[in-house]
Amino acid sequence: MIINKKVLKILVVFILTLTFISLVNLNGTGFNSRGEIANPLINSSLHQSGWDDGIALCSAEGDQGRVVGIPQACSDGFGGAIIVWGDERNGNRDIYAQHIDEMGRMLWALNGINVSSNINDEDDPQIISDGFGGAIIVWEIYISGSYDILAQRIASNGTSLWGNSPVIVCNAPAGQMMPKICSDNDGGAIITWHDDRNPPYNLYEIYA
Repeated sequence: MIINKKVLKILVVFILTLTFISLVNLNGTGFNSRGEIANPLINSSLHQSGWDDGIALCSAEGDQGRVVGIPQACSDGFGGAIIVWGDERNGNRDIYAQHIDEMGRMLWALNGINVSSNINDEDDPQIISDGFGGAIIVWEIYISGSYDILAQRIASNGTSLWGNSPVIVCNAPAGQMMPKICSDNDGGAIITWHDDRNPPYNLYEIYA
């Protein structure tokens, strides 16, 4: 029997469709309400954890993130993440963080741990992985009319590794702000920022 090319294409598509349907039924794979492929046998625990609808990292009083620094995140190297944000729960602006595992479970205190609490406002946190399950966080602090740069390293269990108080990255005259950070691939970091220590003071330079 001779089958023309058009009929052959239809048969191939039909066979492939049947094969796909069979695999779906066999493996328990289907589609969620957003049309994404989902496998209940593999992902049931993730669905049960509430990831589909998002999880609340912090619901404390005051503003978190919108005004005082957009939340930033880095991988913990084990499927989870460490998230940092600016927080006004205490009236002024502080820095808080939370560690979540791959299931969406909070590993640190409810509503996050206090990375830095100061009578002065602290803003614009940035974060990177330290390569050992923890993170290095850098931010700016407003003191006496200008900004300085602070940093802290946090272990995977939430312990501050650089002392009880953050380290001063730069407190030169005038202002230092808008810090950025990257890993040095050896547990440390390289940090840059805008700096107007040199006149005219309305022109920023880049320091590191």
